[in-house]
Amino acid sequence: MLRILTAQDREIKWTTRKSEMERPVAMGNSRKLFHLIRVTSRKALDVSETICEADGLPIHNQQRRLERWAEHFKEQFSWPPASALHKAIPANVPLSVTTDPPSEEEIRREIQALGRHKAPGTVGLPTALFKDGEIKL
Repeated sequence: MLRILTAQDREIKWTTRKSEMERPVAMGNSRKLFHLIRVTSRKALDVSETICEADGLPIHNQQRRLERWAEHFKEQFSWPPASALHKAIPANVPLSVTTDPPSEEEIRREIQALGRHKAPGTVGLPTALFKDGEIKL
């Protein structure tokens, strides 16, 4: 008798699961369907990313997925040699860099640009030194 009740309960459970899964399929709700499948299955599912064609359509065939990965890496590694890139950059471009010490106005502007009430980095200066952008040096 117990065996019959267990079988009937199992049948009711799977019939209910089936009807629950049919609704997301009809609505096109793949997230809900995936959740129901995951709850129903006994083991954890392997997570894999969707691999798409160049035009954005998903690939379902395993052989085509492997071919698409090969295409992807050929595209990634088929760059021109680095020497060709260096020819595009001029070698001796004169740069206008001043080596004079910064003016008081430049120092004030940079201190005010720092975050208020925060130390300006790894130098460990106290925040009170820079409070409200005032000069307290």
